[in-house]
Amino acid sequence: MNSAFFTMSTLINKKLYAHTLYNTECLFYEMITSCFVKTHNLQCMKIKPHIITEFDEPSDSSVNEVAVVQINIDRHQKSRTFFYIVFKLAFYNLILNLSWMKQNKIILNADKVFLMIEFTETIVWNREASAESKFNHVMMSAMFFTNLIQKKEEKQKKIEVFSVSMTNIEKVLTSQKKTDLRTILSDHYHEFLNVFNHTMTEKLPFLRKEDTDHQIELKEMNEKESKVPWDPLYDMTKEKLLVLHKTLTELLNKQFIQVSNSSAAAFVLFIWKSEGELQFCVNYCDLN
Repeated sequence: MNSAFFTMSTLINKKLYAHTLYNTECLFYEMITSCFVKTHNLQCMKIKPHIITEFDEPSDSSVNEVAVVQINIDRHQKSRTFFYIVFKLAFYNLILNLSWMKQNKIILNADKVFLMIEFTETIVWNREASAESKFNHVMMSAMFFTNLIQKKEEKQKKIEVFSVSMTNIEKVLTSQKKTDLRTILSDHYHEFLNVFNHTMTEKLPFLRKEDTDHQIELKEMNEKESKVPWDPLYDMTKEKLLVLHKTLTELLNKQFIQVSNSSAAAFVLFIWKSEGELQFCVNYCDLN
């Protein structure tokens, strides 16, 4: 076993996954480790002693048992498959061989990034290939992912699921280059460059003295005293609540806003921006 590896997850008997090596250099043997068989109590059959070569066992080792299992590789199923039971297979539970490739009409990608099972047109991605990516991730099938979620829920373990595009990841990882304002502003406005200073925009301007404060007086309308504007918080999606929490935290840290016991409240609105992000807005119509 010394060529470029192709590894994948194989569902055994509809309930457990085996770390599987697809080895094109192994011509005749489909194998499974004895530890994996015993741990999961798989069905076994006695056979005549058979000497197996070309793998990690000593040259005089013989096999006298086979495991009989149902396998499922990304929905490509075989109800009855036989594996020679051996003591050790490096870091793998199963090995599929060249014979399996021919039986199932496997088309292997030249770079060993994926293979296609022609019978069911199933595409299986190489888990070894994913390790070469600059992102820390592992590719898995939808079926494997669903089974993983169910197991986590059964054990009451928390698991976070979210969607993200490669464009978003690249955008976050790419360092933002500072733009020289002189290149985009007319010479006429160069004396006002400090107005566009990003550091200054993070500070609250000095608009009043410490002993000065202002009040909003409510006027009577139609001989009735105006009510304090207030409305209950409406239902928000998790995405909107995260943006709301992030925005309020940033504004509080900058001291643009402060904690208040006022009974007045204003609507918070969200608008989808052209780049797909949520724009935080506040509706002050009632106060105005």
